[in-house]
Amino acid sequence: MEVPERILRILRRQPVDRAVWQPSLTYWYSRNDVGGIAPSSAPASVKPFVPDDLMGLDPIQLYERIQGSIRYPHECLHLPSFYTQLAPGSGVERRSAWTEGKELVEAVKTPAGTIQKRSRDGFPLEHYVKRIDDLDAVEYWLACTEYRFNPYVFEAATEAIERLGVVQTYNFRSPYQRSVIEFCGLATTTKFLRKHPRRMEAFFDRLLEWDEEAYKVILGSPLQVVSFGENIDANVSPPPVFEKYHVPYYKEHVRWVHEKGKLCHIHMDGDLNGLLQFFPELDFDGIEAVTFKPQGNVSIEEVAEAMGKKALVDGIPSILFLPQYSDVDVLGFARRVLDAFYPRVILGISDELCPTMEGHKLGLVGDLVANYP
Repeated sequence: MEVPERILRILRRQPVDRAVWQPSLTYWYSRNDVGGIAPSSAPASVKPFVPDDLMGLDPIQLYERIQGSIRYPHECLHLPSFYTQLAPGSGVERRSAWTEGKELVEAVKTPAGTIQKRSRDGFPLEHYVKRIDDLDAVEYWLACTEYRFNPYVFEAATEAIERLGVVQTYNFRSPYQRSVIEFCGLATTTKFLRKHPRRMEAFFDRLLEWDEEAYKVILGSPLQVVSFGENIDANVSPPPVFEKYHVPYYKEHVRWVHEKGKLCHIHMDGDLNGLLQFFPELDFDGIEAVTFKPQGNVSIEEVAEAMGKKALVDGIPSILFLPQYSDVDVLGFARRVLDAFYPRVILGISDELCPTMEGHKLGLVGDLVANYP
């Protein structure tokens, strides 16, 4: 059985001959310049984390070496199948610049107002929305933003990972999550929902309208697996919030996906204690990036019981790849996950391999998966 078929069969709850090893390595790979170094010239700061036999490999060669599978070619191969563009004559201008303090400042000028956010190393320092009137500018910007599919890039991505996986992509988040992560931040979202509930509900409705049009593009494409890249954490979306804003959205969108004969999973990589109660009523084919104890706050056994027949996507806490954890530690945990979820498991790292984690463990897990059960 080939890897792409194996992945689809796992998500369809069909029998397979073995599990799949599918770790996310982009951050570790890029920050350590894995593809551009050699054993003879690698910096001393990198050598503890990148074994000699992985140095100089491109992403395809790397995944082949560790007997792994690629999930997101838009990450590791820079082949995004979907993109956004401003409609001609929109009147919206986007600008970005770096400060001397290495902050990225991004501004969006619209006829409804100008908004700005600042970030450093990908982490927000301020969000676009500071005042309730800033929502007008976000809505105008989104109304002028078109969601597009590039069939040529999708074909290139499919060809590139032909033996290593199925092209998948996460597109955008549900309205509450977009508000928290992209536009307002958690504190402002929470404050506005309390002080300006009608305005926030109207904002969520505008996001849903844009979302519905974008999903027509997603579902009209040949994409077989849709990833809901939500980044769910119970501290951000506690049970009452999750029940009100997330559950109805997921039920409707999963239905859309399944009606088109496609598969889907959702990214839930934070603390999940309190949210497991909702797992049985959500019809996702898989749950991605669940972070078990000791890194998260849920156990393998708790999640296995709540998951039902859904597939687990990932499952090994990323901290186990740190130097203070032994090879025995990571392999023992990986086997526990396989034992609990096989054959409904696409094993990976929750959430991904960071630069200071030991790359030699990747091949060890690959050997384990290749010989399991």
